[in-house]
Amino acid sequence: MEPYKNLAVFFLILILSGCSLEYKLARSFVEEAEKPALMFIGADYLYKTSLKEKDISQAGEMDQFALDSALYYQSRFLQNIEDERFMKTFEHAYIQELQELGFDVYREYQMDAFLLREGPSFMINMAQMEMEEYYYSLRDEEVFDGYRYYKDVDLNAVGLNCWFELSLMNSDDKKILYASNYTMDEYQGSFRYYPFTGEVSHQYEIDSLSIGNVYNFAGILGKKYAGYTFDYIMNMYIYSNLPANQEPGIFYHYNRQKNNFIPAGEDRFEPLDQ
Repeated sequence: MEPYKNLAVFFLILILSGCSLEYKLARSFVEEAEKPALMFIGADYLYKTSLKEKDISQAGEMDQFALDSALYYQSRFLQNIEDERFMKTFEHAYIQELQELGFDVYREYQMDAFLLREGPSFMINMAQMEMEEYYYSLRDEEVFDGYRYYKDVDLNAVGLNCWFELSLMNSDDKKILYASNYTMDEYQGSFRYYPFTGEVSHQYEIDSLSIGNVYNFAGILGKKYAGYTFDYIMNMYIYSNLPANQEPGIFYHYNRQKNNFIPAGEDRFEPLDQ
């Protein structure tokens, strides 16, 4: 096994050495590079969609407008969420985290000052924000004596889909960036097997999602997507400073609390084709 262990270490060193320049550029962006100024324009409207058609007994007989209205007025969260409060909670967390990450952030009423600022700058337009309410179908299962037992549970879930337009000022370079996350009821369940009778019982508890949880979710995502924005701009900086013959190998995520860098994987914005 020792030769294979040594070989694995060799390839790990080879991979890390190939990424060392990207890592150094990431560190340079955080510690030395001039951060671009950001003009943030929030969403004008919070779109709301309920996907709980199983709650509407006559759903198949309704036209789309009537069905959407019925779904909205029978929704558990959509009709009770104040749009402006939700969006402001998101925006406050988003801007605050960008500032913590070292950006100067401007709002629309500061446009004149933003345009007079020298140096690199980006326009961030939150093109669309959509809230969805739906059921998250969970299957809890366990095997006893070769038999599989399961329980299907529908959990309430609220998702948020966001589209951002990121534009480099004085340039035709514009990117459409997408992100989506959800929050839902908390579930705890377990099966119990009775060996003397061969019976199996299932017990579970649900900590229901509340309106307050949904507002907190807006703040959590505002902070998270600010991190996504930082990562995207940081990786733009990395890619633009790599040698012409070197392709980027890693999309980095910066953890502000730990002051370190890790591969972002799928925990990042998804660029969309325009």
